[in-house]
Amino acid sequence: MRAVELSADQISVLVGSLLGDGYLDETTMGYSFRLHHGIKQKDYINWKYKILSNIVNSPPKVYGTRMYFRTVSHPYLVDLRKLFYKKDRSKVIPENFLEKFLNPLSLAVWIMDDGTNELGSGKCVKINSQSFSYADNEIICKLLRNKFDLKANINKDRTYFRIRFHKESMSQLIEMVRPYILPSLFYKLSP
Repeated sequence: MRAVELSADQISVLVGSLLGDGYLDETTMGYSFRLHHGIKQKDYINWKYKILSNIVNSPPKVYGTRMYFRTVSHPYLVDLRKLFYKKDRSKVIPENFLEKFLNPLSLAVWIMDDGTNELGSGKCVKINSQSFSYADNEIICKLLRNKFDLKANINKDRTYFRIRFHKESMSQLIEMVRPYILPSLFYKLSP
């Protein structure tokens, strides 16, 4: 399992999850990828598990109202750890890496993890990127614009910042990520 070469889809799911709810746990052999979701997102966690199953020892487990699974330690995860985390364990945006690995699948995973649909007059999607700095959010907005021609800006949520897609980019965003969004999570994109 530790010698398995990861597929492009596996890397995309890992990248989208690290931008969102996933994290890397230190182990005696490096790092494993771990994620938790609420039991209501059972199909989503099972979908991630299915994609990553060749580097996972056991299926997702239920603990109360949460489900989780983790991968085995894998050399690629050591590289991701160096890219996505500072020494103080806070997440950062690895700009040059994301240029290559932010794609419709990884963006869809990030939206399924941290997206929320603003159903008011704006009818837009926000990504709860509050765990990243203002500068990191700027990098993300620039990358979304340059790579996908998606217009997004930084929206302040009390004291933290998040990504807000412009209304005029919504149809393009939906078209791009629709093939990857699970039916049970499509509400994060459209009412």
